[in-house]
Amino acid sequence: MGIPTYYEQFGEKGSPLLVLHGWGSDVAAMMPVIQRLKKYHRVTAVDFPAHGGTGMISGDWTVPDFAKWTETFIRQQNLEGCHVLAHSFGGRVALYLAANTPSLFQRVILTGSAGLVKEKNAADRRRAAKYRLGRAGLSFLSHLPVIKDRAKGWLQAYRDKHNSADYKALPEQMRATFNNIIKFDSRKFLPRVKNPTLLLWGQQDTETPLWMAETFRAGIAGSRLSIMPGGHFAFLSYPDVFCDYVLDFLEEEHP
Repeated sequence: MGIPTYYEQFGEKGSPLLVLHGWGSDVAAMMPVIQRLKKYHRVTAVDFPAHGGTGMISGDWTVPDFAKWTETFIRQQNLEGCHVLAHSFGGRVALYLAANTPSLFQRVILTGSAGLVKEKNAADRRRAAKYRLGRAGLSFLSHLPVIKDRAKGWLQAYRDKHNSADYKALPEQMRATFNNIIKFDSRKFLPRVKNPTLLLWGQQDTETPLWMAETFRAGIAGSRLSIMPGGHFAFLSYPDVFCDYVLDFLEEEHP
């Protein structure tokens, strides 16, 4: 797609392994596991567009856009049939590709994978309606000549209060893309994933809680869920334990 791409490759033996990082992260965040995995596999780690050393996107992207970009990268690097290890947002991309182009991957490892939209209950819907009402009222006031300057400040403060830290940290041109991604539910793709799949989760993960891991396990036929100490970045807290799970899975015989 014409975007300058930053990637690194490690190791000289074993099968190819693609490492995909999470949202707001980059290759460097995955280095504690890469340093061990490279002893046994030829590891390729790439920064997603608008992350790390890879260039900025043009327009508003969706998960399928990031997946298409990743597929192009895989083919350009002759990595078809590689294993993939994906964290958080990287899991969204890996899931989409495994469901739609399964020949790209051999085995799939998802850790703290995002991709499921929690169903809203009545209280959630009330909070959302209240937020939209407040935002609409302040937006109206921001167009009144007498108080528009003050009202614009009120509106911005109101938005800041209700938006996540991840959203507020984004440059303006990435916010629509972020919204597209968090609204994209991968649930319907799970039955189409046929690759041998390991779900490796931190017991204390609050970003992608264990109910998500259980949903993935139930939806992906033959998948296995392994729970280890740690939170959303369990691979950083316990890299040796994490890599033991990964290497055992990659070395197993699969029918």
